Amino acid sequence: MEQSTSFHAHDDAIARRRDNTAWRERSDQIQRGARDVVSAMDDLIVDVERSVRRQLEERPYATLSVAAGVGYVLGGGLASRLTSAALSIATRLATAVIAQEIGARLNADMQAATNKTHGGSQ
Repeated sequence: MEQSTSFHAHDDAIARRRDNTAWRERSDQIQRGARDVVSAMDDLIVDVERSVRRQLEERPYATLSVAAGVGYVLGGGLASRLTSAALSIATRLATAVIAQEIGARLNADMQAATNKTHGGSQ
């Protein structure tokens, strides 16, 4: 009987070691995953900062307008009817500007392709 108890204690100790090893491995995986997430977030922050700086240099007024709009929204300004109407008008205006810009780029690309296929003479 003592020998049977000794075997059970030994088996229990081995099982506990396996459990501890599994927990340690899982903990290491979680830590590596967390480090990867933090690293990816750091990279994203750097990319966003670069993009904002570039936009601020290239289009300072537009960037300030966007920042003011974000501040207004975060400050709770979207609750009013006036804001809803202004947002609707601004969205339509922005859509029109974007459509014009896309059209101009497509037109320029088509002209460049035409010039290229006709050897540059028209």
